[in-house]
Amino acid sequence: NKATLNNAALNEAALNEATLNKATLNNAALNNAGLNKAALNEAALNEATLNKATLNNAALNKAALNKATLNKAALNNAALNKATLNNAALNKAALNKAALNEATLNKATLNNAALNNVALNKATLNNAALNKAALNEATLNKATLNNAALNNAGLNKATLNRATLNRATLYKATLNRATLNNAALNKAALNKADLNNAALNTATLNTATLNRATLNKAALNKATLNTATLNTATLNTATLNRATLKRATLNRATLNRATLNKATLNKATLN
Repeated sequence: NKATLNNAALNEAALNEATLNKATLNNAALNNAGLNKAALNEAALNEATLNKATLNNAALNKAALNKATLNKAALNNAALNKATLNNAALNKAALNKAALNEATLNKATLNNAALNNVALNKATLNNAALNKAALNEATLNKATLNNAALNNAGLNKATLNRATLNRATLYKATLNRATLNNAALNKAALNKADLNNAALNTATLNTATLNRATLNKAALNKATLNTATLNTATLNTATLNRATLKRATLNRATLNRATLNKATLNKATLN
């Protein structure tokens, strides 16, 4: 307890069920270390190296970890500033106010998570809940978000290249100047979503529901909206070049100064 391990090298160390309350590990190297059920409450691991470290059911409150493998780890209020988590597996991890790169977050809960300028390349977020999450200028290359709930999420200037958002719920989401290249939004619900100057190039919105969605100056080039429902949608100065709206239902839709160049509206219903 309250142990200070400066420049400590714990190679292949087994700290199973160890309790390190308020422990400080500066520049500590924990290579192939096994910390099963270890409790590191308010532990400071500054510039710590955890190569291939296994922390099963570990509780790391306010801990800073780089390149760690955390299965079922609980990282409440964890500070991962400029942390690099390459191929990190965080199964059932709770990361409140955490920042992650290239992580796999199965059933992860990220409440009030701030991911500014974060690169989530090839990140898989299954059943992830990102409530009030800030993903401003975030890069999500080939990211998969299955059943992701992004309520009040801010994705300003976010780049989602080839991102798949299956059954994603974006309630009151803010996507200002967001770029969604080749983004697939299958059965996505964008209720009261704000997509100002959003670029949805070659976007696929299958059975998407956009209730009271505001798409001001939105560019939907070659966008496919199959059976899309846009209730009371406002598309001011929207540009839909070569857009395909098959069996699209636009109830009370307002298209002020909308440009539909070479647009295809097959069996579209505009009530």
